[in-house]
Amino acid sequence: MKISIVIPSYNYAQYLPRALDSILVQKKNNVEIIIVDDGSTDDTANIAKTYAAKHPNIFYYHQENQGPAKARNLGLEQARGNYVMTLDADDEMTPDSLQQFFDAIQQTPDCPGFICPYYSFQPNGKKKLSKKLWLASKEKNFARYLKGEVPTCSGGFLLSKEAWRNLRYPENVRGREDQPVFSLMFALYDLRILPNASCITYRHDDSLRGQTKQHIGQEKLVDAIFNHPLLPVSFKKYRGLFESLLYLSLFRGSLSDSDKKAARRYYLQALKKDWRQALQLNHLRKFLRAL
Repeated sequence: MKISIVIPSYNYAQYLPRALDSILVQKKNNVEIIIVDDGSTDDTANIAKTYAAKHPNIFYYHQENQGPAKARNLGLEQARGNYVMTLDADDEMTPDSLQQFFDAIQQTPDCPGFICPYYSFQPNGKKKLSKKLWLASKEKNFARYLKGEVPTCSGGFLLSKEAWRNLRYPENVRGREDQPVFSLMFALYDLRILPNASCITYRHDDSLRGQTKQHIGQEKLVDAIFNHPLLPVSFKKYRGLFESLLYLSLFRGSLSDSDKKAARRYYLQALKKDWRQALQLNHLRKFLRAL
């Protein structure tokens, strides 16, 4: 039984050793690490090659800068493990997280995947545990994830190689390109919750995680989820809800940038897609203040 860990990296040379060391310190021989350098211009290549030269279970791949989706997909194609996970280069795994995954696989070998809580470090230095996980039916899990009620992240889940065959990151989406994988993961598979946090995520000035307003091609993001051939037809009714929530995210971002004109435009789009989301009191109050 082998686990593959895919680490895409773009100009994260200063963080990459922390991510790699958090895996290596767990001393698991049946784990391979796949680093995909997305055309970095910093010292990422030298660091990755140095680690790969010292550790036979680390493999380095380079591509021209094409975005994290393409980098993750390249890593998934190269992965040889029975189970595969991704880890962002600026994050790290928690001690004993791999042992927790191996124990779970041994206990439930037919389970398609596992999901864990995770820690997040804020810029102010505070460490926070994600909200308690609970799962229901696939449809409810799918809808709850779209609403932001099921916390997950790269490094917070592990899927079987068979499950990954139906999932890829949309390469025509920049920003939030992991949302289609997360949402479809809940829609297609019965996952098992594991009790202990599997990773620690970090927020910093150059973190892609903080750039929530930067997703380009919102329609492509929505299509990547709702046009997936394996998504049950009955789940497509949540499309308007998700589109409304995306516009509300842009609405809030525009307000934080003091761009009231753009904020009003995004709010009206959210109202058009699903009035139940847009007319929630907290959103409505912000819109009225933007008039």
